[in-house]
Amino acid sequence: MSKAIKVSPPSQSSSYGFIDTCYFVHNSMLISKISGCIIRSTRFYLTLAMKEGNMAEKEIGVVSDFFAHVVVAGIDLTGTLKVGDKIHIKGHTTDIEMDITSMQIDNKNVAEAKEGQSVGIKVPGKVRAGDKVFIID
Repeated sequence: MSKAIKVSPPSQSSSYGFIDTCYFVHNSMLISKISGCIIRSTRFYLTLAMKEGNMAEKEIGVVSDFFAHVVVAGIDLTGTLKVGDKIHIKGHTTDIEMDITSMQIDNKNVAEAKEGQSVGIKVPGKVRAGDKVFIID
């Protein structure tokens, strides 16, 4: 899971770092504390994520195809995926988090798909064959 907060521009490009503990504070009250955080800062946003070993993400598939004219990804599943799940598509140049609002198998809407099936889902941007798909808990 990651949280993004708006900050002043720290640099012209992205930078990464690691801190032992992240504290999320609102109106001087501690909301949560996470041990082992990875920090990624870009020009306008600072993203805090739990360390990879503690991430609440599980790989459930890989992008097999991308259909640009309808902006749909074909995904070969290695786990179960349901409508309403939140996923993270990660690749060399891809980094998309989204909620599954609908998916299809053989041009038919389905509510759930299992390991070994291939599904089509509408995505907000370009993805590439080989991008990994993770479910976010």
